[in-house]
Amino acid sequence: MSDQIPPTYYSNNPQWQGQGQPPNTVSNPYSTQGNEYAPSPAYAQPNAYPPPALPPNEPVSGVAIAGLIVGIVGLCICWVPVVGLLAGVAGIILSVIGQRRSQSSRVLAIIGLVLSILTAVICLCVTGSLIAGIISASRASTY
Repeated sequence: MSDQIPPTYYSNNPQWQGQGQPPNTVSNPYSTQGNEYAPSPAYAQPNAYPPPALPPNEPVSGVAIAGLIVGIVGLCICWVPVVGLLAGVAGIILSVIGQRRSQSSRVLAIIGLVLSILTAVICLCVTGSLIAGIISASRASTY
């Protein structure tokens, strides 16, 4: 080992020229010459203008949402004879009103209407079966 002090990167010592010093020229980091990771010329720069704005959304009708919710709840409780029928009728009324008020909530209102009609039909069948069972039971007990 020699007694010389090791050079630094920015040393002005002529004997260390080119050994560990940064190059004197600054290269362009975006040039495509000798740079394997340079951007491809096939990709263009992004558009200078922002995309067009979307039209404002029409607010969702609360009555249509209420008809949908009542239809779902009515479908869950349609086995209760009178309550299920009331829920089905209320859902039908709310869904029809919601369908007429707003075009953006039309799908919600139609789904609520279908569920409410299904609720009313199932509840009518359950109520009819219950009444038929009560009538047949009352006739059987009288003999």
